[in-house]
Amino acid sequence: MSKAAALSVKENIENSQEEVELPEICPSEKGDVKQELILVVDDDKSSSELLSIILKDAGYSVALLYSGKRVLEVAKSLKPDIITLDVFLPDTNGWLVLRQLQNDPYTASIPVLIISMTNNNELGITLGATYSFAKPVKRIELVNSLREITGKFRFESPKVLIVDDDENTVELLSSMIEPEGFEVIKAYSGREGLQNLFLEHQPDILILDLMMPGISGFDVISSMRADVRTKKYSSYCMHFW
Repeated sequence: MSKAAALSVKENIENSQEEVELPEICPSEKGDVKQELILVVDDDKSSSELLSIILKDAGYSVALLYSGKRVLEVAKSLKPDIITLDVFLPDTNGWLVLRQLQNDPYTASIPVLIISMTNNNELGITLGATYSFAKPVKRIELVNSLREITGKFRFESPKVLIVDDDENTVELLSSMIEPEGFEVIKAYSGREGLQNLFLEHQPDILILDLMMPGISGFDVISSMRADVRTKKYSSYCMHFW
């Protein structure tokens, strides 16, 4: 074999290895011996992080992939049990990716969950929120939801912690619920929100904006789930996008 041919073969091998470079598999902290693997395909790292929290908390192992073009190759190598797919990908059409997966005999049997980020309500609920709203929230929806939460957990004098870096949003939400008898605690950053969670008289309900600079809502959720004092909030935390 000539030197040029040898170099060509070497380049093809390197390119092939580059194309099927596999993402890291992150196991669930549940500690199960056999964990199903979910491949999360989404170019938005915040959305991927959110899904990862959801899935690992449910006992799954997770691999995150931010490119649509590599889905088929990665899926054939990792052999995930489930794939979540965002159809709005910048480098390719998500529907085309789905078709490729369905047409390949090695991936055709893998269930694919389509996740469209144009509507985050179902995703927020899956995370563990009792409700998930899109801004601007409607007053009647918010008040009714808070009443239902209060009835479910039987809070006598419910305190609501609102965490949002937008002061106008905090004031708006506060004006909606204070006349209904809810005591409001206001926080204008993720850091301030965390501080308020660990007060002597803890809030009963948390309204949280996920997309905040610095300490994001995702960071707040992770801290809450890691601390026994605030783990309870996973069942009555409202998320705003």
